[in-house]
Amino acid sequence: MFEWYWVNLAGFLVQVISSTVITVWIHRTWCHRGLNSNESVATFSRFWLWMVGWYWPNLLQHFSATHRKHHARSDREDDPHSPFYFTFSQLVFEKVDGKGTPGKPYYMPPEEVQRWASDVPTYDDWLERRVFRTYPKRGPLIVALAYLILFGWLGLLNGLLWIFFTRISARMHNYMSHKTGYRNWPHTDPIDKSVNIVPIGILWGGEEFGANHHDDPQSPRFSRTWFEFDIGWLTVLVLGYFGLVQFIDDRQVKDKWYLKGWYKYKKVDKRVKNQL
Repeated sequence: MFEWYWVNLAGFLVQVISSTVITVWIHRTWCHRGLNSNESVATFSRFWLWMVGWYWPNLLQHFSATHRKHHARSDREDDPHSPFYFTFSQLVFEKVDGKGTPGKPYYMPPEEVQRWASDVPTYDDWLERRVFRTYPKRGPLIVALAYLILFGWLGLLNGLLWIFFTRISARMHNYMSHKTGYRNWPHTDPIDKSVNIVPIGILWGGEEFGANHHDDPQSPRFSRTWFEFDIGWLTVLVLGYFGLVQFIDDRQVKDKWYLKGWYKYKKVDKRVKNQL
């Protein structure tokens, strides 16, 4: 039976889980190597992103390469997704599939992907071959069918809007996190225009804290002050409690939030660290 609050709650939860998967597994684990994640975390993340239409072959490596270059060249002409060189419509609505077109946002030729993210794995397991590559568009259809069964035709229409928002929300974030918001302190790089969008990081999984993150990219904790809440960091703590993620940078033990006795520490390989 259709009820506005239930269908919107479902859509909101799908959005939050999708953003949290992206920030914890792709961004904090692989883009910046701030964490080691268990294989079960990777499998769930890949399956969930396929379900919401956010998965394509080589997603992890392409995303990591693009993001690492973004940090190295933030808001300069060769930044892959700076809102100062691309319009809102380009950043949000241009197709992103790991191939891209020269001169368009998110474009990374294969040689640059290898340069920036040669340490990031690509998958060729049974799930990749028999499900994700064979049925790349079936995931969103399953989600749409669930909306139809649970909430009826009006719920399906509402759910489709949420699915569309989930598909473009990360790209909306790329625009907003360099355009409108606040900073806790001045940037050391005067060209970097990243900002914190809002002090409550839920809708984008904690990615709302762009300025905080740009000042210390490898830290998996994006919130910095008492009034900031990062749901991605809370997720990391919960996963760490159950042994599903581990920190890989010894400097993190200096933060009082890490002194919980929950984690094993392992130094980052210097070859990998130099790429960040």
